[in-house]
Amino acid sequence: MLLDIYSFILFSWLILSWLIGFNIVNRYNQVVYSIITALNKIVSPPLNFIKKYVPSFYEVDIAPFLLLILIHFVKYTIYYYAK
Repeated sequence: MLLDIYSFILFSWLILSWLIGFNIVNRYNQVVYSIITALNKIVSPPLNFIKKYVPSFYEVDIAPFLLLILIHFVKYTIYYYAK
């Protein structure tokens, strides 16, 4: 359950950062700024750890996708052995 919540938070951060990057959402809006700041505090530590070991490919950061894969791998491993 906690891994699902964290996956949702990571996915929300990813979508919001894309919307900010494509200039669809204004990051100087106070609500958007507070949301992205809170999401960054939650998501940044594991992403920074992954970014130390995995380089970006052609300016595309694959760390969030690797983190999602890792979360789902851990979730299904726990589910498999908890049966």
